[in-house]
Amino acid sequence: MKKILAGILTGVLILSLTGCGGNTAGSNTAEVKEAPAPEAAPAEEAAATTDVIDDMEDSGDEDIPFAEDFVQDQSGKLEFKDYDEIISCLKDGQGYAYIKLYGSDKDFLAVAETVFEADNSAPEICLYGMRDGKPVFMGVMTGNGSAYPVRLSDDGIIYCGDNHRYDTYFLGPDGNGIMQKDYIDDGVNEGTGKFVGFLRKSNDYDHDEEFKGGQEEFDALISERESVPIIVFTRVGDTGSASGSLPEYKYTGTDELEKAVYEAVVSEYGKNFEKADVCIPNVRIGYKDESNEDDIVVMGDFYVLNYNLNGDTLECESGGSFPGAIHLKKDGDKYTVIKTEVVEDGSAWTDSAKKIFGKHYDEVMKVVSDDDESREKDRAKVISDYVKANGLNITQYKDYGWDPVKLDAASGEEGNIHPPVIVDMEKYNSVISTLPKGSYIAFAELNKDKEGKNDVMLVAKTETLFDNGKGEKVCTEAKIYGIDKNGKIKEYGEAISGGTAIPLSLYNGCLYFGNHQNLTHVYIDEEKDELVSETGTSFDDLDHVDEIYFFSAE
Repeated sequence: MKKILAGILTGVLILSLTGCGGNTAGSNTAEVKEAPAPEAAPAEEAAATTDVIDDMEDSGDEDIPFAEDFVQDQSGKLEFKDYDEIISCLKDGQGYAYIKLYGSDKDFLAVAETVFEADNSAPEICLYGMRDGKPVFMGVMTGNGSAYPVRLSDDGIIYCGDNHRYDTYFLGPDGNGIMQKDYIDDGVNEGTGKFVGFLRKSNDYDHDEEFKGGQEEFDALISERESVPIIVFTRVGDTGSASGSLPEYKYTGTDELEKAVYEAVVSEYGKNFEKADVCIPNVRIGYKDESNEDDIVVMGDFYVLNYNLNGDTLECESGGSFPGAIHLKKDGDKYTVIKTEVVEDGSAWTDSAKKIFGKHYDEVMKVVSDDDESREKDRAKVISDYVKANGLNITQYKDYGWDPVKLDAASGEEGNIHPPVIVDMEKYNSVISTLPKGSYIAFAELNKDKEGKNDVMLVAKTETLFDNGKGEKVCTEAKIYGIDKNGKIKEYGEAISGGTAIPLSLYNGCLYFGNHQNLTHVYIDEEKDELVSETGTSFDDLDHVDEIYFFSAE
């Protein structure tokens, strides 16, 4: 059985660790205890003695070497010839950074199992230094999720912790081990509510001070830490979109505050997961307070859902629910996230939820504990809006182990809730590249009573674009481009509706437009290779049409 031994630097620190693993929001952090011994131990005491880790059962033999961090564990090596070899053992999505530490002019190597794509920060680092010409493992330093990444000051002090823990590190007096500089805990997680800890001015044992401050002094240290630069890691490999075919999610509604909340869910919570083709959040707001523009509070249940595209199906690869509150500051028309609060797991769930939601607990719980059917309907609507806004040929989504869910069935709407568009844009690039900035396009199949496809591109007359009240762009006038018999792009004509009451729409392979007196539909006659227009269309057809949603050509 393969094991990982927590890194121990005898006489300097005892780090109680679970390995240098990827943290997610709400994960436990490493406990750090000050060791009583007076001197920093040589770094080679923490170094390995063999090259290869074998799978083995626990024999009780104290001399059996173990992996001290994730690099050693996943590579099967306990020794490395240089930093480059360590880096070569990293997997895609993991990262490394060369750093300088207080008390030395040498380079140290920090490696991270989880690197957040948004800013290339890490919630936990494993540190290596050089000893006798070879790198040796020196220890693990832990923040807490994306909100509290590991930081490094200009003078080489490593800053860790979270909103309840403040700890910093530098080199020990002989430069061979990591030494804790400061450690303060507010006692919240332990349930004592008492501050404990110490401060150390220099890397020796002659200038230790017990922390005797309270909340104000603790908050000042936390605020100081937030101003320290994060450690920026170089990510290994290409961990971008798996297929490269899907655009990133963007909120399609008109409410600027809700837009900021959707973006916050993706950026703050979504970066705790491995990247998929697209992250589509599901936001269920139970209460919001906009009375204080310096601290706007939005409470609810915030879902991160990551999907990969498989044919016309979005397959959910990972995700999670983050019930709690998002705090934002408004500056003009812009909103900035200043803090997030997430309900704790397990037995502490109810108490922490009541603390976060306060007097609005019952109100917010209506969306947090709502039935699955209502939640899935909201989820399908958000996916459908994303599909519409980007012109994607996606008809369903699927969770692992479950049957696919048709978007129209899940949303409870009649007809297709995804737009009548196609995803193949490349064949129209010669036209798209010539369009002026700010142009909007859409795709449709004009193939009346035909089984085959006749894909066309619609280019909106920009002054006729308008929001349909659901966050989608529709229009009343557009040029129609298609591929003729010779495989060349052809401009077939224009569709001009009489007003906003009937924007350009699609039904049964025909493009519909008109006004309250006349309704027209057009399609492409494949044999004649021309656009055919039929007036006097029955207004009953409007019960079945789908509005065509336009998206930016940029």
